Amino acid sequence: MKKKTAAITMAMVVAAIPAGAYAQDTANLTAEQLFADAMIYAIEAPQMTGTMSFFGEGNIKISGEGSPESSFGMAAGMDLEIKKTADPLKLQMTGNVDIGVLGQSINADMDMYAIESEDGKTIDTYMKMVSNGEESPWEHDSDDFEGIWEEMDVSGPDEFKEKMAEALEKAQLKTDWDIQEQGDTCVMSGQFTYADILPIIEESEEDMTEEERQMAEDILECLKVNVNCTFAKDTHALLMADINLDDSDMDTLGKTISDLIVQSMQESGATGSAMNLAFELGACGYSVEFNYDSAAEITVPEEALASARQDEVSVEMPENTETEADIQ
Repeated sequence: MKKKTAAITMAMVVAAIPAGAYAQDTANLTAEQLFADAMIYAIEAPQMTGTMSFFGEGNIKISGEGSPESSFGMAAGMDLEIKKTADPLKLQMTGNVDIGVLGQSINADMDMYAIESEDGKTIDTYMKMVSNGEESPWEHDSDDFEGIWEEMDVSGPDEFKEKMAEALEKAQLKTDWDIQEQGDTCVMSGQFTYADILPIIEESEEDMTEEERQMAEDILECLKVNVNCTFAKDTHALLMADINLDDSDMDTLGKTISDLIVQSMQESGATGSAMNLAFELGACGYSVEFNYDSAAEITVPEEALASARQDEVSVEMPENTETEADIQ
């Protein structure tokens, strides 16, 4: 539980980082500048509401020597609602994840809160899942910000911002972005390709084996990521984004993934050499929409707070407490 909650907290806690002013000039605007300004605006925004959606679909075909081919549909979807307020930081994420593969399905509802303490030193996370109709109890965890920065391998928010800026600078996106002003917005569209990701792969090569590096390159060469974003013209706040893989070579990507999985299974002895596996990948996309004007009211449910208080009592109780009856 500790690792799971801490990882989620680290992803969410970025919204608490103070940052500098964002650019206002739209002349000679670059994609890197828009992305950086949008991130800073989201960090500084005193309140924010938004939605995030993901979908993917495809088919899996499995056959072996002397056995007929079996075909299974696969699909995944995610819909999340996000709320944020500041001073102190409060975050709420609710939504649904729906996954179906090999005839099995998982449908889960999630409710999660992250609340900064009054002294600003810790953040408490509360989470509950309802999976396939089975409800889990509220889970609570508390992390100190110092430990979070340590997990992210930075000394604090200033170094984190520096690393983010360096990453954007190194990216040097080669995509020919089309940026147009439309009323009070800036609309940007373009396509990420292997050339955009290559510097990241090269930088990570010392931590990758030759086989892992080749695997990453084989997959990335198939991908063409279409990106369409709408920003506020005056603040560069991200309002909407749509990302899809419609122009990717899904046939080659599916074959590459299939070959890697079969190879791995054969090396581990999990299957014989005659097994055939084919991934037929279909549409895949991701979209977000944000609003920075709507007031976001965030209140942790009393049952979640009560569960946290019960956890504290349990921790304080000695493990081997003897009662009078035990002694007698």
